[in-house]
Amino acid sequence: MKKFKIHLLNILFLVFLTYSLTAETTDNSIDDQVYRYTNKIKFKKVKAGENLQFIYCPLPRNNDYQLISNIDTHSGEILDNPDSPDNYVRFTISPEQQPAEGDWGEVMIEFDYVPSNTEYVSANIDRIYEYDTTSDIYKRYTKQYYDIIDIENATIKKISDELWIDATDVYAYAKKCFDYVNDNLTFKSTSGYGKTTLEILKNEGGDCGGLSTVLLSLLRCKNIPARHVFAYRHAWGEFYLENYGWIPVDPTFKTFGRIVEGYGLIRSHEIVYNIEVLNNNKTGRGRVDILSKTHLFYPSHDPYICDLEVEQKPIVNRKI
Repeated sequence: MKKFKIHLLNILFLVFLTYSLTAETTDNSIDDQVYRYTNKIKFKKVKAGENLQFIYCPLPRNNDYQLISNIDTHSGEILDNPDSPDNYVRFTISPEQQPAEGDWGEVMIEFDYVPSNTEYVSANIDRIYEYDTTSDIYKRYTKQYYDIIDIENATIKKISDELWIDATDVYAYAKKCFDYVNDNLTFKSTSGYGKTTLEILKNEGGDCGGLSTVLLSLLRCKNIPARHVFAYRHAWGEFYLENYGWIPVDPTFKTFGRIVEGYGLIRSHEIVYNIEVLNNNKTGRGRVDILSKTHLFYPSHDPYICDLEVEQKPIVNRKI
């Protein structure tokens, strides 16, 4: 994976969101109202220490959930990550931009946003096709992902083998994995995303991202492409079926009494950003693993604290 080179203290802001599906949809309408979205990332130095040098922010992209246009990064540099479909904006904080100790500094991204108002449902699965094992999707989303999506975990392997015995195909197996997570793990509000599969299993539960992590580990364990999806205040998973596309699976719907909707149906009208759970960066203090966190500026790095200010306003007399 390409590393962003950082020589001093850095802060990463990751607000994880979803992306497109190719499965059948209902209510695939576009809201004709355009909104101007302003995202301010604020930072304050609270004690002596190294000065902040860079801030990284996710950049939303067009997909089935939204149309994005008129992006203004306010001097931020747009970066591609060759190992993921995500884009980022890098702000370089010069000595002149450093706020005085105790004062807030900020960087800002603005863009026009049109929600699609789409409800995603699973396709009518009448035939299961073999995976193209040479495709980028298959290669990227069936492998071990650090120790987060952990297909080498002994417990995951055991559960996977047991569920696989009675499954008629990969689609039936995916449903068994979904049911297993719902029946055996509990939704628990935790202190952040990026928990490993082992941690979630030992805790017998986790938050929305954590439950999805176990589900994705079970799917990838049988070579079914699967990935996280991050929305502004939520996270879930998707698995891929050849010739159908990505099928959404949300194991937290049981918590809210909507378990039927959690398999193959996701309702979301929130800003879409990026999909990777973990970025690894080198700093002058050694390796720092920056874990994803929705709706919060995370983590705050000593000696700084950080905050996020979001504003969405309809643009008067402007529609698509």
